[in-house]
Amino acid sequence: MAISIHSINLVYKEGSIIPTDISNAVGTARQFTPRPDAGHVGNYQGVSPTQVQSSTDMSLADSLGKLQNALGSYYVAHEQRMDEQGLDMAQRLINSETPEDVKNLSALDAAQTYGYMNVADNPYFRAHAEKLRGAYLSTEAKREYDETYANTPAKSLAEEQKRYVDFMKSYQDKTYEQHEPTNKVAFGMGWSDGVSTNAALVANNYVNKEIDTDAKVTYAESKAQLGQLVQDSFNILQEKDKMTNSANAIFNNTKLMGLDPQLRLQLASDFVNQMVSTGHMTWEQIEPMLHGVKIGTRLNGEQQSLYDILDPQGIKTAAFNYRKQFLTKFQYDFSQKHKGDPNPDKAFKEVDDLKAQGKFEEAELLAKQMPAVISAQEAEKQRKAAALAAQSKKSLKKTVSASRLRQDFDKKKKNGTSATIP
Repeated sequence: MAISIHSINLVYKEGSIIPTDISNAVGTARQFTPRPDAGHVGNYQGVSPTQVQSSTDMSLADSLGKLQNALGSYYVAHEQRMDEQGLDMAQRLINSETPEDVKNLSALDAAQTYGYMNVADNPYFRAHAEKLRGAYLSTEAKREYDETYANTPAKSLAEEQKRYVDFMKSYQDKTYEQHEPTNKVAFGMGWSDGVSTNAALVANNYVNKEIDTDAKVTYAESKAQLGQLVQDSFNILQEKDKMTNSANAIFNNTKLMGLDPQLRLQLASDFVNQMVSTGHMTWEQIEPMLHGVKIGTRLNGEQQSLYDILDPQGIKTAAFNYRKQFLTKFQYDFSQKHKGDPNPDKAFKEVDDLKAQGKFEEAELLAKQMPAVISAQEAEKQRKAAALAAQSKKSLKKTVSASRLRQDFDKKKKNGTSATIP
């Protein structure tokens, strides 16, 4: 078999090295490493390759193939050992450096300062050290960015992203200018990885802050609106379903604004507790409202009502107690308000107005109070009349006393006796 010597190429087929970021960085660095001028190169123009015939062609080819594989395996193992050693020593170096030294010293300067010169000639060590340095400094730059703009929130996500990119670019340029890396490619890999990761964090933080701010505003506005419903509940309840519809409109807005379910639950609980504590609503009014106000949606698409998520029995008990307290105070206030009236007309009108509003329970209780109110009015009239009579009597007594003193004075004066009016 004829074999051309030009057909033998040392191409690593088995155990070949899979390219990595660091091996690429090392290769890139080697491209720019000065090399000696080329050695002797023969010029064999016009000479054709010679075919060599040998009875040992197959053995030679087999031997060369084994040699090729052996050289390839050795090269792979050697490069892997250098890579692993370089990574291990680079990590130790970075961990032993102070933050200032990581920032200010290149990989070679740091190796000399911290006693790692025995591995400084390992290109993988230098590449790993610079990549780790780039990653570390990108984190430091992110920290400085956060401190710089801590009190200056961006107006939009686009503004946040742009100023982050500008800040990091400026930081990187300054690092290259003042403390140039030994291997810019490797440094750039570590830097870029860190910048990309932190860019996502910056965006997420901005979005989360906006969501948090919107949630706080929505929560505060909804709480105020529900509080106003409670404050106006006595009048709102005059119109059927108005309270339910008004509360539904507020809770629908919280869902549209994406308010956290726990915050919606807190709003619902506070609203119902405040509403019940007014005593304005009977359980017969509260129960339909609890069923009618929708606060969320289950996984199966079914709407969740206040009745579903709160404690109906506890609410019913509280409603009964608060209603009782309310009606007791309502009757007392009614009596106190009208006992001083000159006649019961205003009190009767208030009872009639409650009937017209459908508040029959309140109207009936106040109607039962009318005899006591009329009696109190009569008693008040008598008290005022007695007070007026007593005042008149006192004034008349003072007048009579003064008249007698005057008469005594005139009499003494007429008799020539000295007299004075006290």
